[in-house]
Amino acid sequence: MASKNRCPACGSSQVRVTYPPDCLYENSGLTGVHLVGKGVAETACAACGDVTTTVLQEAQLQQVLGMAIVLGGAGITGEQLRYLRKLFDLTQDELAQAIGKGRRETVAEWESREQARLFRVPYDELGLRVVLISLFHARIMQSEFCCLSSRHRSAFDHAAGAFVEQAASFARQANCKTPVLRVRRQGPLADWAPAPGIAG
Repeated sequence: MASKNRCPACGSSQVRVTYPPDCLYENSGLTGVHLVGKGVAETACAACGDVTTTVLQEAQLQQVLGMAIVLGGAGITGEQLRYLRKLFDLTQDELAQAIGKGRRETVAEWESREQARLFRVPYDELGLRVVLISLFHARIMQSEFCCLSSRHRSAFDHAAGAFVEQAASFARQANCKTPVLRVRRQGPLADWAPAPGIAG
């Protein structure tokens, strides 16, 4: 599928525009980001031989990548944290203050881990994830530079709300004393079963 356009290098109209079905996006600083569909245009000029690759709606793409990281599954990496910090336009010191670490060096150490997970146990990541969701809302969603559509906004609000609700429930349970589990057997040939009214 090609269309006529102008060459960004020489201005010639002797160009062919194509849309590669899968393009590796390396400008984000994230590993393994593939853009599929018609989000990338390649312009090849017959006059000067220049080939230009253009990512369509790149500002929106960068915000959607940030949203995917913030709302993604457990296992945030150093490069993902660096990407979010830059998307939020924060210094390492400002991010350290926001997450309650107080030391720029902590954020620098985390970011240096590149593709390694920051936390071995997903539970340890909950606090950071809640802060990142809050920062995304404040620095992107409420920004005059927000490029997200109403569909993106609705998806973020729904997913972030559900995550924060689950995290709060998990935290409440973590602060409770360990429950006493009661199981019983009705007779010598019966199976073990949870007893009604398991008490804490």
